[in-house]
Amino acid sequence: MSEKASNAAQSAKTLGLGLVLGFYGLGFLSLAAVYALAVIMSIWLAALIVGAVLAVIASIFISSGATKLKRLDPTPDKDIRSTEENVQWAKNQIK
Repeated sequence: MSEKASNAAQSAKTLGLGLVLGFYGLGFLSLAAVYALAVIMSIWLAALIVGAVLAVIASIFISSGATKLKRLDPTPDKDIRSTEENVQWAKNQIK
């Protein structure tokens, strides 16, 4: 069970790290993109375009991380087998 929990934690870390780094890094890049686009169009339209592109990219990362978490099987197979073996051993000791 701890093995699967570790895998789930790793997937959650990856998702969280992607979200945090994406937020900060793309924040500065989006600001630069808005300023660059503002040279050829009005600033509100430039900000709208950059925001829409970032929203699509963010949804891709979030979807990817959520898919990884959904693929994990939370059933503790190893622990169940170990418990079954212990029960069988205890039954054999009683006989």
